[in-house]
Amino acid sequence: MRTTLYILCCLLIITGCKKNDEYLPPNFNYPIPQVNITENVNVGAYFYNYTAADWSKGISDTPLLGNYNALNVATMDQERKWADSAGVDFFIFNWNGASAGDPILNSFAGERSSNVKMVINYNTAHINASNASPVTGAKLATLIREFKSLSASHFNKDYYYKIDGQPVVLITPLNLASSKAASIDYPAVMAALRCEPVQAHLRQVRAIFDHKRLQWLNEVVDLTHIPLSKLVQYDHQLRTGCRKEMKALTEIIYLFDVYIAVANVARTKQLCYARALPKLENVMRIAGLFHPSLEQAVPNHISFTTESNVAFLTGANMAGKSTFMKSFGIAVYLSHMGFPVAAGKMEFSVKDGLFSTINVPDSLEHGYSHFYAEVLRVKRVAEEVGASKDLVVIFDELFKGTNVKDAFDATLAITSAFSAHTNSFFIISSHIIEVGEALRERGGSYQFLYLPTIMEGNVPRYTYRLTTGITGDRHGMIIIENEGLIELIRKRE
Repeated sequence: MRTTLYILCCLLIITGCKKNDEYLPPNFNYPIPQVNITENVNVGAYFYNYTAADWSKGISDTPLLGNYNALNVATMDQERKWADSAGVDFFIFNWNGASAGDPILNSFAGERSSNVKMVINYNTAHINASNASPVTGAKLATLIREFKSLSASHFNKDYYYKIDGQPVVLITPLNLASSKAASIDYPAVMAALRCEPVQAHLRQVRAIFDHKRLQWLNEVVDLTHIPLSKLVQYDHQLRTGCRKEMKALTEIIYLFDVYIAVANVARTKQLCYARALPKLENVMRIAGLFHPSLEQAVPNHISFTTESNVAFLTGANMAGKSTFMKSFGIAVYLSHMGFPVAAGKMEFSVKDGLFSTINVPDSLEHGYSHFYAEVLRVKRVAEEVGASKDLVVIFDELFKGTNVKDAFDATLAITSAFSAHTNSFFIISSHIIEVGEALRERGGSYQFLYLPTIMEGNVPRYTYRLTTGITGDRHGMIIIENEGLIELIRKRE
């Protein structure tokens, strides 16, 4: 937790202020007092890209770096070092439309030698926006186009500063004027940005129907009494003459059908949209995870990091291990598709693939036993992991197709070997709880989880609530006895 807030005066270079400005001291070099804080905060510093032209304006004070050029690599490197030592999280770079290819942004992005990240200050001056001249029409189109360009160039990169996976963007001037007409209604702007994907489809639909080849549709008044000859003519025009337009139109209808269906399922099932994070963060956090096909499902939490990339899962039969792993796999798969997931909240670093060995079948065609099919599946995962791919891997009861001794040795060896690949995340379940004990003794990037069973007399009750630790439950024989299997076998006619 950062207990002291520092700001580097060498980075806060402000121009265009009068000598007696009430907000700034008259001297460029002035001390900034230490400010005590009680909780962690995010600290940024405005980066002004001074060049030789700026120093010729008669600035009396001289910075520590002299009359520097901000585009100089050594200058940028030194300023990053100062920022790192002071705990600055990000530099704020001005962007005003004309600087779309600003070399200062590219210079910062090209040299990654510190923890300082980028924040862009989007200056709206170049689109001349106010409530009297609102951000609509061509202005909105410009803003959207520029934000898309910035997103592709910077917002989605690992060097860009984000909070909860979302890029931080400053917008100035804020135009908090006393006159409402001189201000900008930013909530309206944000609403327009959010609706842009839908509006783009609607504009495409309007363009299709405004085409001259479809103007005859405006002449059709009575759709209930169309002569057969006209019906044939219209059918030919739509199917043949306007085939390209109709194909585009049906694709848009299909998209809206998917959008509406997904939204309805998400609302009905109370699903959430996951936040995608850069690969380099290497995290996955899911709160309130549940299986989307179960009514009144018990939610669970799970997280992975570089330091804790293997979850070793234990629990009795019917405790819910397989269901939990299926829930996890479904969430990982859907989140990477951009679909809503069955969870209260989820954020994840994007991975290269998902592998699972739940219900691996044997193969009569290839002559593979269940055990050999498992071995081949693990081999495939090992090849992908060995190729430095970032994966999510789910192994349900590894090597259950062989004897207990071999299963113990193989599970222990394979789990231990996979744990070294900290860029990938693994859930490995097993009934052989001794493997978990051996892994815990060795130490490593493991987390041990189990699904408990509560015995009420001879009747097991399952909480389905993920718990930290290794289970000690062994209730297989109790279930067999409760079902009366032994008595049924021994019973004589």
